[in-house]
Amino acid sequence: LPPAPAKNLLVGMEPEDAVSHMGAHTYGEADSRGFAEVLRHAQPQQGEVFVDLGSGTGKAVLLAAALYPFSRLYGYEFIRPLHDASLQLLDRFESEVLHTLPLYSDGQQEKPRISMKLGDAMQANWANAGIVFAACTCWPQQTLDKLQSLAKKLRKGARIINMTRKLDLPRNEWKVKHTLMESYGKGRMTFYIYEKVCD
Repeated sequence: LPPAPAKNLLVGMEPEDAVSHMGAHTYGEADSRGFAEVLRHAQPQQGEVFVDLGSGTGKAVLLAAALYPFSRLYGYEFIRPLHDASLQLLDRFESEVLHTLPLYSDGQQEKPRISMKLGDAMQANWANAGIVFAACTCWPQQTLDKLQSLAKKLRKGARIINMTRKLDLPRNEWKVKHTLMESYGKGRMTFYIYEKVCD
């Protein structure tokens, strides 16, 4: 479970501009307990890079930073009000919360570099990611196809976490590591965790 300070921040801040969007832009919040359990099954490793493709207000990114020793974390969001909200949340997280977390409070673990980026994640380079999160429940098929194409660039051992819809990845390169049902937004969602087993 996430440490209490991070949980309070992640659950409690709802900027008024972070509103629901229809269709492919439907907005759902990461549930801290549910997503923490999904991350545990993905087995993050020291120094890995975490990427959220459609990060909204950045809550999943900050929860990952609070729980595991990632070196870099990136959130990509192309809806400006949500991106602006993520910058507010990141500023509070770094100034008020990060130094209080058990993972970093003793000064032994280097604090991660966290970036919230405005733009299309499918046009970005995230080939160095160890864990990629895609809340792709409402994505159009062409965006899902692009994700599957870009996944080819990930290194052996990389994991993709996606929701609801199974990915069509080459079976000789990827395996389904876990299938989980966890809380997300106002309900429960199926999460798939894939691992790249060869280049």
